[in-house]
Amino acid sequence: MGLCPTIFAISFVLNLIFATACALLAKNKNRYTAGWFVFGFFFGLVALIIILFVREPKIKRRPFYFEPKPLIPKPISNKYLAQSGLIASLYAVVTVILAPISYGPIQVRVSEILTVLPFVTPAAVPGLFIGCMVANIYGGLGVYDIFGGSLCTLFAAILTQLLSRIRIQLSAPLVPLAPVVINSLGVSLYLHLLFRLPYWITVSYIAVGEFVACYILGGILLIIIFWKTNLLNLLKV
Repeated sequence: MGLCPTIFAISFVLNLIFATACALLAKNKNRYTAGWFVFGFFFGLVALIIILFVREPKIKRRPFYFEPKPLIPKPISNKYLAQSGLIASLYAVVTVILAPISYGPIQVRVSEILTVLPFVTPAAVPGLFIGCMVANIYGGLGVYDIFGGSLCTLFAAILTQLLSRIRIQLSAPLVPLAPVVINSLGVSLYLHLLFRLPYWITVSYIAVGEFVACYILGGILLIIIFWKTNLLNLLKV
């Protein structure tokens, strides 16, 4: 049992390396960087071999549903800062108010509904990171939760934001996937180390809660945002 988290940590780092390599090669070949990053993360060496033999497309890409923005715009606008602050506050407040179901191995952190927002606005990336950090200070699990959980949220938010570079028809079903997978695997790791909880059982518990918050509630939020054009335009920075 003790080897399981170690093997997972090594596998996670290797997958990140493969994912980054695939994304860089895809960028050089004018392919979808975010898609190849995700493909490389889950399929590792197989994805790397495939992208090595993929040729640059002869036909120009179809236009995006909306113009993707960089994670940190230059210069940073007041709107970007305001959105980040608002999202951080909402995440922290909702998490603390619903504390009985927001912490521990069996949880449905309702504030995770906001994890779909990086797909629409890059301001949500720092907002979610800061909000999660503040919320986890209240949680009482110390530095593991404050930094470990917050870094999981940050990594998932970056992956979600990268998905905005793929056509909406392909990327929309994948928007909530990163927070579900990253938080299930990552948070379970330090809960296992702290409390000696069975790792994969803890993964399954957190995955169910994340699925409810991100895919069901977050999916509804995303549908509302794209349905209400004014709201979508308001979120753009």
